[in-house]
Amino acid sequence: MTTVHNSPPILSVNESRWYLGGIGRTSMYRLINAGEVDVIRVGARTLITVASLDNYIKRHHQTNAAGPKCHNAGVQLGAS
Repeated sequence: MTTVHNSPPILSVNESRWYLGGIGRTSMYRLINAGEVDVIRVGARTLITVASLDNYIKRHHQTNAAGPKCHNAGVQLGAS
């Protein structure tokens, strides 16, 4: 089965924040600095791959489904 994505394969930091449910700018940069998502630097721009955002969501969904103990690299989603 082929999956078709209507979104571009990379997003800006701001677009990535909304992709993750509207998290704050500081929280997004914590994810970037912790290596939780893959970035591409083009000049002064920081771009994030959609695949790494999807992987982050999948990792944390599986972790949260396992019980109350979850590793989130010190990032509190929704807090900025």
